[in-house]
Amino acid sequence: MFNEFVDDETFYDREYSNDKFPNTSYYLSFRNCTFTNIDFSNCDLERIDFMSCKFKSCDFRNANFSNNGIKDLTFTTCNLLGIDFSSSTLIDSTVSDSNLDYSNFSLVKFNNFKFNNCSLNYSSFDEVKFKKIEFNYC
Repeated sequence: MFNEFVDDETFYDREYSNDKFPNTSYYLSFRNCTFTNIDFSNCDLERIDFMSCKFKSCDFRNANFSNNGIKDLTFTTCNLLGIDFSSSTLIDSTVSDSNLDYSNFSLVKFNNFKFNNCSLNYSSFDEVKFKKIEFNYC
């Protein structure tokens, strides 16, 4: 279904919940892709690389993004409830109008990251490192 590298693709209305996302033995990389109304809930995305991608109205409830390098991503009106970003590096990215309650950001390295109008209730930010992080209307 997916090659090792996926560039400049647009994905609509798909469900990958409960680990239905392609299980790979190699690193899968998405670059300059747009995802709209995709259900990633409960997916393990640890071996997936997303660079310069946009996520619109996607569901990431309880997804695992841990140990990832994330650069230039935009999440808009997404459900990120309980998402695990632990031990990841988050660079030049923005989350807007999204729910991140109960999310895990422990040991994350932030560099130029913005939260705009997001809910972050009961989220963990233990031992984070940051160069620039903004919380606007959160």
